[in-house]
Amino acid sequence: FSITKALPNEQSWLLYSVDGLQPTFIRPLNIVINLKNPHIAAGPAMTNNDGDLQSILHIPSVQNPLDIWFQVVQQENVTNFTATQFIP
Repeated sequence: FSITKALPNEQSWLLYSVDGLQPTFIRPLNIVINLKNPHIAAGPAMTNNDGDLQSILHIPSVQNPLDIWFQVVQQENVTNFTATQFIP
């Protein structure tokens, strides 16, 4: 995953959901995200001076197509979510 143009030199997390979208407040970061029942896929990891970060994730094998949503978060900063589908 490539994260670009986030806040520079900040801890960042890549979150995911397989349950869809729903506003969720994350109190420790003082943010509202779009993911329902979010989980941490990667992080915390520090963005570089440009606000960029690379994360390598293991993608699990699936028996059936699986919709999944991702969103990057930082302290008081949230990116747009993105959606994809894992296909067997």
